[in-house]
Amino acid sequence: MVAEANSQTPRPKADCIQVCVQQKDHNWVFRPAHLARLQKIQDKKKAATSPEQLAQIEKEEEDERERYANKVQETCEDICKNNPS
Repeated sequence: MVAEANSQTPRPKADCIQVCVQQKDHNWVFRPAHLARLQKIQDKKKAATSPEQLAQIEKEEEDERERYANKVQETCEDICKNNPS
């Protein structure tokens, strides 16, 4: 069994990153902070009273989601960095 595990060919780096990023149940160290920031943004969204406020809050929410996606991408690239190109 150990011999089988050692004889496996590593997944190419691009495939490794793609699979890593597509995982839906990321349990990264930075996920709780992201979820807390999203909750604060959503609370502000509920309290928004004008279209301008709502637009600003939606932009903030989009930025937070993009920041998280970038952090996941960076983390996956780091995890997969030793895989063959």
